[in-house]
Amino acid sequence: MQAASTLQVVLEKQARLRAFIGIPMTGVLVWLHYAADKVLLWAEWAIACYFVYIATTWVASRRLPERLWSPAIYCTAALDAVFLIFWLPLIEDAAGLVLGFALFTGLGYGLRTGNKYVMMVNQMVTLAGYVLLLAIHPAWLQHPVRAIAFAVPLIIIPLYVGMLLDQLHAARQRAEEESRAKSDMLAKVSHELRTPLGGIVSAADLIHMAAPTSPHGRLASTIMALAKHLQEDIADLLDQAKHEAKSLILNPGVCDIRELMGTVEAAVRAKAKEKHLDLQVIIDPRLDSASIADAHYLGRALLNLAGNAVKFTEVGQVVIRVMVLDAAPDRFYLRFAVEDSGIGIAQADLENIFKPFVQLDTGPARRSTGTGLGLSICKDVVELMGSQLRVSSVPGRGSRFWFDVHFPRADALPLAPAASAERVAAKPLRILVVDDNVTNLHLLREILEQDGHAVSIADSGQAALDLLALPEEAPEVIFLDYNLGDMDGIQVLQVYRFGVRDPAPVFFLTADTSADTMARLRDTDACGIIGKPVRLAEIREVLADTFPAGTAGAEIRATPGLRAVPILYLDTEVLAEVAAISKRPAFLGEMIDHAVRDIERTTASLLDALGDAQWDEVKKLAHALKGVSHQMGAFRLKNMAVSIMQTDVAGLEAVRTKLATELADVSANSVGALREWCAAAKPNASGQSVA
Repeated sequence: MQAASTLQVVLEKQARLRAFIGIPMTGVLVWLHYAADKVLLWAEWAIACYFVYIATTWVASRRLPERLWSPAIYCTAALDAVFLIFWLPLIEDAAGLVLGFALFTGLGYGLRTGNKYVMMVNQMVTLAGYVLLLAIHPAWLQHPVRAIAFAVPLIIIPLYVGMLLDQLHAARQRAEEESRAKSDMLAKVSHELRTPLGGIVSAADLIHMAAPTSPHGRLASTIMALAKHLQEDIADLLDQAKHEAKSLILNPGVCDIRELMGTVEAAVRAKAKEKHLDLQVIIDPRLDSASIADAHYLGRALLNLAGNAVKFTEVGQVVIRVMVLDAAPDRFYLRFAVEDSGIGIAQADLENIFKPFVQLDTGPARRSTGTGLGLSICKDVVELMGSQLRVSSVPGRGSRFWFDVHFPRADALPLAPAASAERVAAKPLRILVVDDNVTNLHLLREILEQDGHAVSIADSGQAALDLLALPEEAPEVIFLDYNLGDMDGIQVLQVYRFGVRDPAPVFFLTADTSADTMARLRDTDACGIIGKPVRLAEIREVLADTFPAGTAGAEIRATPGLRAVPILYLDTEVLAEVAAISKRPAFLGEMIDHAVRDIERTTASLLDALGDAQWDEVKKLAHALKGVSHQMGAFRLKNMAVSIMQTDVAGLEAVRTKLATELADVSANSVGALREWCAAAKPNASGQSVA
């Protein structure tokens, strides 16, 4: 079934073609008719009807309700054929022109809609009209070759195009399935890679906190810096499945190039030492201030070049140079160069080394692993910086890669500043951390506790809701993993928000940085999103922003207790408002009883309508269910009803079975939650409600 919005587009395009081609074509046919010294006579009224048809379809294409778009496509496909065949007996000598337009019209419907059945309707009406013409005008049979020559294309061409449409539809379906599978795989890979990386970063953070100035502390800092690069590389890999560098976007900021070169050196020095290579990093002393550059992509390019140099050099040295070609008051003109004494590259291969996935077969070096993407990405990054990556190489004597680039100065900030005091929250906080990875959970708790915070942990969504249901020691801030085992973090957040009057700020932790997930998270009421692996510095920055020094004496938020079962399906504030309508003790119970009966009856009817594909009735019953659910605060059931109302028929048809199962489950749980709330709200002997 064609998507509804596509059907409307087809209707509008066909209406325009009918007006801009059909009207001039009618004029041509009338002229041909008179040129043959014939009179239209009775056909005049048919031409008038055609013009009315053109005007009607023009207006209808913009005003028809959605449910009539599909029938309208089939009707216009048939009527277009009728009006074309009408001309055949009037202009016998120009019959080929009419049949040519008939083929054009039928194929147009098939190709625009991608639906061969619409094309077949047009074809069958055209053939039926042609056969009727042969029966009414036997003179046509006096020329059997002409009659057959006109009929064969009308039969063969649409059938062939129909086969092609079937193949195209199958190929498109496979492509969509592969795209969905790739997206799912990338999201899963992202989570699986970032989760252990988070543990590495957290462990390094703890080592650094214990002895920041010791050799172990400095090594821990290097681990964290390299893990950050790895984190960003994973994000780039996932966001660019085909590694199309044209989609890369630079994000310039203050960049200390000396510090960046230190990170690059640290990344390759261990491998160079293992191979007994002389690794040198030479920085021009005229580079006396920070620059404005994209530190991530510049570092990525240099790390790729330096890593390749070490990889393909067995004896000798690797030199990484940063030279100041020109220093103006407001900018630097720098040359970055990586030189090695390795195996070199043959002249014939120099044109191919920057192509994606190319790995040269160069003897022992071919044993090296890799995707062949490094130089391709380097080339595109350098071009985005406004330069060009160049190479010179002699086989057996080594290679030299370099690029020249202009960077604005950032003189306002000192070069390589001493470690500044990190911002921290104004006071120790009660923090809840929710993550289904137990290792990361405990490491993050250890880090936060060393800063003096009181940390509670939960390893699932339900465990988090159980903790939040306790009124004592309610958290002041929540760090919530998005991908939990039993439910996603958004569901936990929604339930929590409905259950409290003054909720604590919530920050999502996620290893899934795909565009769809980030868009979903940004649409929630969360205060922010923190990508995994999580670093202590990021956590401290978030807490300092959320709880600045001026809030040190602020009162602790008293979060009202949650009723763990009802809040999954009910907005208890709505029920409290309902109860306040009347002072009569039994009023709330009576209202809930009525609502339960309405929900059960409407849900049963809606499930029957879904099963019978009675879509108008489905929409009507969903509207009724939305009303009663909204009135009684059954927010999840109301949201389902709204979703059904807003989904088109094709979408409902596609998920009918799953939708029915989910609707029955949510309705039953909503009814159960209402009954539980009603039982808890019954007045006790003293006349006070226990709710």
